[in-house]
Amino acid sequence: MYLKLVQNFMTCIAAADVNGDGKADLICVNNNIQGGSPALVVWTNNGSGLFGSNATLNVGSGPEWVCAADVNGDGYVDLISANYFANTLTVLTNNGSGVFGSNATLNVGRRALLRCRRRYQRRWQNGFNQCERS
Repeated sequence: MYLKLVQNFMTCIAAADVNGDGKADLICVNNNIQGGSPALVVWTNNGSGLFGSNATLNVGSGPEWVCAADVNGDGYVDLISANYFANTLTVLTNNGSGVFGSNATLNVGRRALLRCRRRYQRRWQNGFNQCERS
């Protein structure tokens, strides 16, 4: 499978069904350290292994990780972005059809994100090349 990335610097990818069609979609973190806007890019799966970009979601400065989880209990996959330079988490809630709204920005401080970064780097060095929950 090959995705032609239209963004500059993807640092993490997560797979989850964001639009409720039963197919795993992809969510990529675009750190864009070269001057563009940091964002999450959602690639929806058409079911035959082809993905199309259907959303670019703005998040805080220096996003490095994304987690897909139902944070508000409505049964839809929401997104959480860990933003390294901003020392924040951005929570994006899903309306069920893959449309996300910015629900909250949480200040977590530098230590919390540094700990998360070290844990991710250790996993990368041990052969894991995808973002994982701790």
